[in-house]
Amino acid sequence: MRFDDRMCLIVLGILLIMAGISNTYYVCYSASVGYPPDLSYYSDINLLVSIILMYVVGVAILLARNRIVLRQAAAMTSVVIGVWYLGSLPQSGLDPLDFLGCVLFTILGATLVVFGVLLFFGKTRDATTISYMALLIVAYDVLQYIVDSWECSIREFFTEIIFLNGANTVLFFFFAYVLLRPGIRIPGMITVMTNNARRVMDTEHSAPDTYLEREDLMVVLDMIKPSENGVGALRSERSVTLHGSQGNRVLELRRWDGDEVLRATVASESGSLNGYTFGIVQAIPRNGGFEDCESVRFYDEDGFFTDINIFDPPVSYKDSLAAEASA
Repeated sequence: MRFDDRMCLIVLGILLIMAGISNTYYVCYSASVGYPPDLSYYSDINLLVSIILMYVVGVAILLARNRIVLRQAAAMTSVVIGVWYLGSLPQSGLDPLDFLGCVLFTILGATLVVFGVLLFFGKTRDATTISYMALLIVAYDVLQYIVDSWECSIREFFTEIIFLNGANTVLFFFFAYVLLRPGIRIPGMITVMTNNARRVMDTEHSAPDTYLEREDLMVVLDMIKPSENGVGALRSERSVTLHGSQGNRVLELRRWDGDEVLRATVASESGSLNGYTFGIVQAIPRNGGFEDCESVRFYDEDGFFTDINIFDPPVSYKDSLAAEASA
């Protein structure tokens, strides 16, 4: 099973709910034995609000997984984590190192909240820096686990440290992974140049006599039309054949509800990939209309295009008699 955006939404929702359960138990456990030092850093209001948000956002993501995109879910998760760390307000009685840690975590929380709001409304898409910050949180937690393991028994380590804090660490790690997925993370200039060069090479290695049959062209044109339904669900999936002297290839077409771009993947007839996945945003007929053109120019999201010949298969004598009879 392919780990796509919809699967990421499900995992993210489950992890948020698990973190909410873990932190709820953390509060109850701490109240029964007395607050441990690390929990005393957090204000009661922020702690309560962040736990409630974990439940609410987690359930909302699971219920609306077919109507929201991964970017929106990542934005809401960023706000939840940010509110959690906004509770790390410096308090009196802390040693200088703990005081500095509270200041840094408060700044981190504010940054995550602002980033989440901007990402949700589409005002920013560069999530690389935030993902690295989330990974630093994970590294800090892992280091804290190592230090705590030296000061307690194995039983206490797993029941009082890993069980109470592990869900947060897993959530932060998966949150960092989500921010690095395509569609959220903006690739660097070198990555863009490499991908574009590969596209050019793939185009140059295509046989000049590659063609689509006209009925298959109509299938592609129908799937290019944008959907007006919700975002996230797979609306349709079709495949057409690219014919050529170097052998036939399959053009796999997938259309997601609410996505403005038709996703296409070139594969061999045996099913193995023979190129790359790209988006088709526009098709322009050449030397006529779509019903009688000799070729069609397909444009992708970055302005690259490729020309595909259009071929009408010969009509058999039997088919011609049937057409005349129906006329």
